[in-house]
Amino acid sequence: MNVDYSAAKAGMNNLTQALSEEYGPQGIRVNTVSPGPVRTAWWTEEGGAADIIAAQTGTDRDAVMDTVAPEMMKLTTGRLVDPQEVADAIALLVSPRSASTTGSDWVVDAGFLKSVRRRLSASRRRGLERGAPSRPVSRTVRGCARAPRRSHTGQVRWPRRTP
Repeated sequence: MNVDYSAAKAGMNNLTQALSEEYGPQGIRVNTVSPGPVRTAWWTEEGGAADIIAAQTGTDRDAVMDTVAPEMMKLTTGRLVDPQEVADAIALLVSPRSASTTGSDWVVDAGFLKSVRRRLSASRRRGLERGAPSRPVSRTVRGCARAPRRSHTGQVRWPRRTP
C-alpha cells in the first residue's frame, strides 16, 4: 500500500464531501471518480506494465492484459477496466440524470477494492455515544431504523427501545 497515495486520495475524498456541502445549496455538485486498473497506454505501450509482467511470468503482453493481470489483482470482473467505462461514469455524473448525486466517490475498478461492512456491536455503539460521531450512525432496533439524537450539550444519545 502506498501511504502517500492513500493519504492524498483520502484528502481528495474529504475535500469532495466538504465542497459538496458548501456549494450544494447553490446547485453546484461535486463528485469524484476513482478508476482502478484501466487498460491505458501504461499497460499497452511497448515497455509498459504488460511487457514487464510478461517478462517476469514468461507469457506475452496480450495474455497479461487478458488473464494474468486480472487474476493477479483478483478483479471481480476478470478483466481490466476499459477507458470508455470510466468516461461513461463521468458522463452520467455530469448529466441531469444524476442531479441529486453530490459528495460521492464513484469507484470504477472492476471489483479491485474489496470491502466488507459489518454491523456495530453494542459496545461499539456505546463507544460512539460517548465519542459523538461526526455524522449520525443509524442502527436497527426491532426492525425500525433509528438515528441517534444530540442533547443540548452535544452528546449523542440513542433512542430507548420501546417494548
